[in-house]
Amino acid sequence: MESREVLKTLLYSDIFDFPLKEEEIYYYLISSKKVSKKKVLLEIEDERKKKTIDEFMGMYFIRGKRKSAEQRLRNERIVEKKIDLARKIAGRIGIIPTISFIGISGGLSMRNARPADDIDFFVITKSKTLWVTRILMVLGLLIMGVYRKRNDRNVRNKICLNMLIDERSMGFKDTSRNIYIAHEISQIIPLFERNKTYRKFLYKNLWIGKFLANFKEKEVQISKDRGNKMLVSLIKNLEGLSQFLQIIYMRNHVTNETLDKGYAAFHPFDYGAYILSEYRKRATRYGVLDKKSPNYYTRGY
Repeated sequence: MESREVLKTLLYSDIFDFPLKEEEIYYYLISSKKVSKKKVLLEIEDERKKKTIDEFMGMYFIRGKRKSAEQRLRNERIVEKKIDLARKIAGRIGIIPTISFIGISGGLSMRNARPADDIDFFVITKSKTLWVTRILMVLGLLIMGVYRKRNDRNVRNKICLNMLIDERSMGFKDTSRNIYIAHEISQIIPLFERNKTYRKFLYKNLWIGKFLANFKEKEVQISKDRGNKMLVSLIKNLEGLSQFLQIIYMRNHVTNETLDKGYAAFHPFDYGAYILSEYRKRATRYGVLDKKSPNYYTRGY
């Protein structure tokens, strides 16, 4: 029986109306085993012959979705400018010594962004400093005039602190291990780190290889040493109070957000459940539903 990994991969990206280039298909290939570039290219041609996918300007997509490729072309320059801006902001905000890692997440991390979009940051903090680090980051971003507030109408190029975790919580739990989370981790663009945190984060999440076996570690833009230990220790003393004040402030606005001592994810809409459901529908429609790996389409193992 054919595995048709290329079709599965493009069906997943189709949820976001986003075409993929050959290299992207290879690195984000939905497969539990490594597949050679040669085999991927052969499978691309095979799917084209079957008329399930099309190509335009080096981008591949589900047949009939050429407009998504045209849109990506129009957005290329915008995407580069947003990534450059995010890199500069990460370099500046990285002065906060309790920040261990900053990466771009969300649509921009897959180069899928439009002019009016904000920029999502995924942040790893030093142990037991998540909430105080968040306050310091918010203040810093406010001073720079780039912090996205809850009720902002114009969010263009504003920074959304989409998810923060501390070093104790870098490994995602079994119940969170699915194709959606694996893809979110793999697509992060690493901007800033201390003490090789990005590599440690990936090591804690080697399980993503069960979904994306061809995934390759990316280069970090800015890498620094551990930072001032004494200052970090002083900041840690404010963690309990920072958590208490922020949760009190947020409690009237919480919807699907997850708030804890070592983990804070701000998702008003349960996007993961939606993506998994849509992927299952598409996989079923095209006859590539993998019944041996139901966790591709559900919450986790």
